[in-house]
Amino acid sequence: MNKTLGEITRDKEITLAVINFAYFTANFPPNFIEKCWEDQPEYMIKHIKAKLKSSSGCIYIQDFIKFFFDLDRGNQVKLVEWIDKNYKGITR
Repeated sequence: MNKTLGEITRDKEITLAVINFAYFTANFPPNFIEKCWEDQPEYMIKHIKAKLKSSSGCIYIQDFIKFFFDLDRGNQVKLVEWIDKNYKGITR
């Protein structure tokens, strides 16, 4: 079954969004939490920041992935949408 142009375009956009997310996990800006959750009260931002931690003091990719899975689904969606809109790790 042949795909339509719209389906091919959508597939490409999804693929690029996944690649962009992968780049973000390794190159996220230090203030992304404040920017992504700027519409939230300060206590919520502190709560979310507390989830992104490392025992070594440096945040590695595995720390970011753990952070992502520690978020509830609504905040995962919020972060993924923010990354897609604001992070330009790759050119589309």
